[in-house]
Amino acid sequence: MSSQGNGGPTVIELSGGTAGLPKTSVAVCHQVTTLDRAKLTKRVGSCVKSRRG
Repeated sequence: MSSQGNGGPTVIELSGGTAGLPKTSVAVCHQVTTLDRAKLTKRVGSCVKSRRG
């Protein structure tokens, strides 16, 4: 996630207060990163079905 974005079909804006985010952010869907599940310690938010398309 990033708090700065310039649009495009693979950059999704998430309004502050939604998905458990404190401020408006963007999901940069074209920058996919592999993570070890052991590194994921807590859930910080989630998207509602309508935001997933």
